[in-house]
Amino acid sequence: MNSITKEAAGVEHTELAADNALYIESLYEQFLSDPDSVDTDWQDYFKQYQSPNDAKHNAIKDQFLLLARNQTANKVGPASDNTTTSTPEDCADPKQMAVQQLISAYRRRGHRRAQLDPLELHPRAEVEDLTLAYHGLSEADLDTVYPTSDLNIGKKEAPLREIIEIMERVYCRHIGVEYMHVTTSTEKRWMEKYLETNLGYIKFDEEKRLSILERLTAAEGLEKYLARKYTGVKRFGLEGGESFIPAVNEIIQRAGSYGTKEMVIGMAHRG
Repeated sequence: MNSITKEAAGVEHTELAADNALYIESLYEQFLSDPDSVDTDWQDYFKQYQSPNDAKHNAIKDQFLLLARNQTANKVGPASDNTTTSTPEDCADPKQMAVQQLISAYRRRGHRRAQLDPLELHPRAEVEDLTLAYHGLSEADLDTVYPTSDLNIGKKEAPLREIIEIMERVYCRHIGVEYMHVTTSTEKRWMEKYLETNLGYIKFDEEKRLSILERLTAAEGLEKYLARKYTGVKRFGLEGGESFIPAVNEIIQRAGSYGTKEMVIGMAHRG
């Protein structure tokens, strides 16, 4: 869809139909964050209508959502003996808005800084909008306590330092989570809550860990047996992808618990 030319992007073109409004908006949001991340044809098309005052809609939506949620939150600042209820003016504090923008940036762009290279052969590029300076914050703000009602971390407020540590753990570790393109709000919020509630860790009891180990051992054992039994014979092996087996097993088990009666798995053919 990205490959259409600017000549083709006219009023009659189906890509610009009303049904694709969400797609066009998300593409424009992506263009505002990083123009080079979209095709050159789309870059030329968006530049025709771009205004110097254009801002990302999702960040603005998050700001208004934060204002609505934090109308009764405590004032930002050091803890005191007297509990003070914040006013709408307090919720509009520029620092608080900047923190919310930083949280939103982690949700959208955290996967760009995920540690996907175990050998660290290719250094990860710096993601500008995940830095403090990009949002008008500094190290002096790290120990300031901010409301966290928009986060699913089990507490109402936390220092900025802790907020960043949690965001790094959830979105920038060894799995790059990218879900903000999901257009259904309910599904998006479910994934967001699941990721943040677990604080980046999925805890398994001993029985589950033994079950995963059993599946991994079986997969590796079968791979080694086939390599010895059919030495030199062309085959599509599992080596390097053994973790796929317990993952599929978990999907099947969970699907069954939700009432799934039948599942069809079609593997990709690499020949």
